[in-house]
Amino acid sequence: MWTIISQPECPFCISAAKELDKENIDYQILDITDQENYWVRGLLSKAELKTVPQIFNDKGIRVGGYQQLMNYFNNVV
Repeated sequence: MWTIISQPECPFCISAAKELDKENIDYQILDITDQENYWVRGLLSKAELKTVPQIFNDKGIRVGGYQQLMNYFNNVV
């Protein structure tokens, strides 16, 4: 299962989810504003990732943001 680290009303986060839907890829969304996901903010901070979305494939490898996701599909899938 893929993971999108997101925040509400983020247009690139929404677009990333739509692309994964289009590719029939299962994913979960971790909302960085959700208090239950406070550890996600710490993870992003520790990794010095300052923007959302941050997308990870089913192997846990960081794909990147929305543009990197599009490049991934154009080159890999």
